[in-house]
Amino acid sequence: MGRRLLYITNGITGAGGLERVLSVRTRLLAERYGDEIHIMTLNEEGKEPFYDFFPGIYVHDVRMQGRPAARLKAWAYGVRKTVRTVEPDVIAVCDDGFKGFWMPLLLTGCRCPIVYERHVSRLIQADGLKSSAVRSVEFAMMRFLGKRFSRFVVLTPGNREEWPMDNVEVIPNPLPFYPPVPSSGEARRVIAVGKISPQKNYGALLEAWKKVHGIFPDWKLDLFGAEADGGKLREEIRREGLEGSFLLHPPTREIMQEYLGSSICAMSSRYEGFGMMLAEAMACGVPCVAFDCPCGPGDIISHGEDGLLVPPGNVDELAASLELLMGDEKLCASMAAKARENVKRYAAETVTARWDGLFRRMLEEGKEGMP
Repeated sequence: MGRRLLYITNGITGAGGLERVLSVRTRLLAERYGDEIHIMTLNEEGKEPFYDFFPGIYVHDVRMQGRPAARLKAWAYGVRKTVRTVEPDVIAVCDDGFKGFWMPLLLTGCRCPIVYERHVSRLIQADGLKSSAVRSVEFAMMRFLGKRFSRFVVLTPGNREEWPMDNVEVIPNPLPFYPPVPSSGEARRVIAVGKISPQKNYGALLEAWKKVHGIFPDWKLDLFGAEADGGKLREEIRREGLEGSFLLHPPTREIMQEYLGSSICAMSSRYEGFGMMLAEAMACGVPCVAFDCPCGPGDIISHGEDGLLVPPGNVDELAASLELLMGDEKLCASMAAKARENVKRYAAETVTARWDGLFRRMLEEGKEGMP
């Protein structure tokens, strides 16, 4: 008989990396370790998950309406009610917002271990309109509250440095797929994946592409991601006259096939929590060119061996690195083979086994601490 696990998150119907990671990990925990999986969501009743979740999971949706105070009250009540109903052995909080940090205080008296999963860099705080003073106070509160979790799990060693606490552990994201046959590398196509937002910095990628397109006019760049910028990037592409080579597409469930139909992957992010796109592309035998931003690309890519890292924000170097791979099929093929081999360390089975080990240790620690 497995454990009863409760994941507390905002939702599972989106097309983001967190939703994909949860679908992969919870499926393996249920199938391989016999765990009973419960997921608490917010305002998603009647909606279908974007990714393929294990059919045996239990979803507990909490309805939040009205003004912020009323919504927060409904959330707190929903959390306590769900915990009482499920009686979990372990609670995992997958909420990168500020409210998730209050869970240990909200559940005072709960005797099961509570794990916090951090899926973004703390640099996300800098994207808002808050002043630096407000951000500093907010982070101090996050760290104060973060110490109260049984474990605080981050995705990369770089993320660990952002959180100077004794309860931090590093467990990377799992690969959602590893196709038996990699990309042929024959398509004159670059791929990028991720929501169009300030974090992803696609304006820099477009600037680089302007330079690349003049040298390699028969190549195309396909970007898959929700347009969360009010159409600004699409308008920039139109102004530059690149509608025929820099193409925008909505998120797709068949993203593996899109990687397999590409030869190079490009990332222009200002920061990442992990950089799932890089690992996914490498699993498909597609070498990556990425800004060496915090946090993730430098952990995933071995520069010059299985991909290329570029100084953050350096558009000229980004363009030059893309041109290098586009113009050298032998180098591209060599990096593709290395990428596919090196990324195996993120195999879903390997990463999920680390979560199983963490849950086992925490439950043993709990037994030792009982009177």
